[in-house]
Amino acid sequence: MLDDARVRALSSAADQRPQDAAVRIELGNLYFDAERFDIAASWYEAALKIDPKNVDASTDLGVSYYSLNQIDRALARLHGDPQIDWHDVKNRRERTQVICAGINHQTIALEQQHCLQHRLARYRQTLCQ
Repeated sequence: MLDDARVRALSSAADQRPQDAAVRIELGNLYFDAERFDIAASWYEAALKIDPKNVDASTDLGVSYYSLNQIDRALARLHGDPQIDWHDVKNRRERTQVICAGINHQTIALEQQHCLQHRLARYRQTLCQ
């Protein structure tokens, strides 16, 4: 559940401190925990504009994209942003999970596409007979 009072307080702090990435990450975390991934992603993006090397914001943004079923954006964010030092163990584990899930998602999509193409070819054969 989203703590509206906390959101208001942090939003006010973000307005008052336009160069504070931490308050934006905290807002992103509140929305993330409430499974409002679209709003969480916006806050993480705002934090990364201020602090482009922030590992936590970058990881959480990638996981937010993944949760929004934006697999390509998640993989692009987590797979190799050259500004990010990915040596943090927590973030490395989360990155690996999302990357593996993304690869699995892409594999399933390719298999489904192949199956549909095969069915379409069989359907066309029956029409032509």
